[in-house]
Amino acid sequence: MIRRAGKIIAAALLALGLAGRASATDAGNWEAVAAEASGQTVYFNAWGGSENVNAYIRWAGDEMKARYGVTVVHVKLDDTAKATATVLAEKSAGKDEGGSVDLVWINGENFAAMKRQGLLYAPGWATKLPNWRYVDHENMPTVLTDFTIPTDGLESPWGGAKLVFFYDSARMKASELPDSAADLLEWAAANPGRFSYPQPPDFTGSSFLKQVLIELVDDRAKLQKPVDETTFATDAAPLFAYLDRLTPLLWRKGKAYPQNYADMKQKLADGELDIIFAFNPAEASSAIANGELPETVRSFAFPAARSAIPISSPFPTTQRQRPARFCLPISSSRPRRSFASRIRRSGATRPCFLLQNFRQPTGPLSSAWTSALQRSAPANSVPRSTNRTRTG
Repeated sequence: MIRRAGKIIAAALLALGLAGRASATDAGNWEAVAAEASGQTVYFNAWGGSENVNAYIRWAGDEMKARYGVTVVHVKLDDTAKATATVLAEKSAGKDEGGSVDLVWINGENFAAMKRQGLLYAPGWATKLPNWRYVDHENMPTVLTDFTIPTDGLESPWGGAKLVFFYDSARMKASELPDSAADLLEWAAANPGRFSYPQPPDFTGSSFLKQVLIELVDDRAKLQKPVDETTFATDAAPLFAYLDRLTPLLWRKGKAYPQNYADMKQKLADGELDIIFAFNPAEASSAIANGELPETVRSFAFPAARSAIPISSPFPTTQRQRPARFCLPISSSRPRRSFASRIRRSGATRPCFLLQNFRQPTGPLSSAWTSALQRSAPANSVPRSTNRTRTG
């Protein structure tokens, strides 16, 4: 299954006020970081589509204000690419001070784009964090790459997630559940209209395509390399053949698609779909606690794809000269117990001071492969005459 790095840096994001200065305080000098951060504001650009996540950021912001005098402003995004585009536009306009983006909760594709265009803060800041010692990069070396691209200390991993499926046990038996992409296709044939996915470029939908491709491709090593345009059609043919068979079996026969994960979740609650999926293993428990799903909903996963390469959940700073942004460790046990308790209530799997990464989807695919799939999947998986619901 598509998985993401498991070790968490228990760190709070902090603004380091450097107004009017071209150089930044050394990330390893945390006394200076804390001193210069007091009174500053961090504009944290992060997905705003989950109330659990939003509430957690608010709580973390309150903690930062009380403990360090730092104001955290959650800039809610529906697409991380918007933050990337904003930073690029500001840099292109020569705006090296006073930019609008400080920190970004980002996925691998956008990280690759920002690194390529030199939009990220100085290399190595992440590995200077005091709590970097908690990152198991020796046993989990993929923490050091994102979409197969070396992170070079430009982003800090802060969460772990994997693709999991959910069903309502009041309507389905556990013995009926599919345990692979091929089995899902057979299940869909026996239960037409009871499964669907958001179309790419929606991140959840793209991740489903990657899950299928990982299982079906003849050589997974190809997915970690740049796309070879001369062999792409052949390499991706098993995926598109699969989608050609799956599409007419989908909800509304593939003529319309759920808008996003939230839409899928609602359709499961309303009985329109029998199986949905997400990137937070505890999403079902959280949705049940919030009254969004019935108490009979359960989760399951495809065991066959567990050899997929885990990729770190990124947390980069943007390249700014006015306020450079760093992380401040939360060293006492009391706040750790506090936010760990909050995470359990909100459905996350491991603690991070600011946020648990519920959703950014990555897998063992290079950014070029992901982009190629997003470009190709709509035209290949759905008849051109049908309507498509898309988010971006």
